[in-house]
Amino acid sequence: MSNSQGDTNVQERTQPQKKGRLAGKTAVITGAAGNLGTQICRAFAREGAFVIMTGRTQERIDAAREALIEETGVPAERVDTAVLDGGDPDSVREALAKVKATYGRIDILINNAGSAGPKQPLHNVPFTQDELSDCGETETVGDAMRNILGVTWNLARIAAPMMPVGASMVNISTIFSHTRYYGRTAYVVPKAALNALSRHLSDELGPRGIRVNTIFPGPIESDRIRTVFAAMDLVQGQPENTTADYFSDRMALARSVDGKVEGKPLPMPKDIADTCLFLASDESSGISGEEIDVTHGLRVDRSASSTYMARPSMRSLDGN
Repeated sequence: MSNSQGDTNVQERTQPQKKGRLAGKTAVITGAAGNLGTQICRAFAREGAFVIMTGRTQERIDAAREALIEETGVPAERVDTAVLDGGDPDSVREALAKVKATYGRIDILINNAGSAGPKQPLHNVPFTQDELSDCGETETVGDAMRNILGVTWNLARIAAPMMPVGASMVNISTIFSHTRYYGRTAYVVPKAALNALSRHLSDELGPRGIRVNTIFPGPIESDRIRTVFAAMDLVQGQPENTTADYFSDRMALARSVDGKVEGKPLPMPKDIADTCLFLASDESSGISGEEIDVTHGLRVDRSASSTYMARPSMRSLDGN
């Protein structure tokens, strides 16, 4: 963690410095230097939280902290950093022990960190280092499980004993764990496992007064998602914008852009940050174990059902 806090005691650190929806609360945000992470940190800082920005490298997270302070104008002593590797339990324990020693508790945990996983059709997804080299990727399936599911698992289990009654944990999943997402099996499978983890966490931590909720962002407006969709079209031999139109056409909500309603834009990073802010605040004190889509009303079936039929004169059939 940074040394910006000096020797001020825990009580002084956690006294509300301004009015706000998160005034006086200590919030740990993972993946804080990323696209969504920076928006979440800014929203929390503006609402009075003591924000601890976490990341793997000190240089990158320090730069993100300085940018946040400059943009929001919040006092520097209310924004701290912690370097940790979420996939390494010892690294998480060391970093969060320092958070507890400095702030006394963790009121809010936003599990936002993750990775993209290998972008390959299922038959070519790399499991071994040799396969990794052959396909030009940087992560195996095991790496993706560690960096997506493992990070949230470690942060949740190690932070939970430091979280008081009334604390809030928010896990960031993806709507793609419920939809098609060609060539991204190694990304959506760990996210689907994260969904199950969130449900169990809400059951186990609820009796201790800790709320756990999951956010499912849809495709977020960015150059990156447009590039991803274009690559999916190319690999599948589909016309341009086929993938993008598949998702936007299923969105119920059209929002104004620059005062005009033209087509259906994708949700923005701020939409995710605002939802995190609500779930982290006391305004959502009665909400736990919920899965909240931020997708402009994208219509997605949560689950499928099937009926298993057996007849004496026929083979068993799956009547899906």
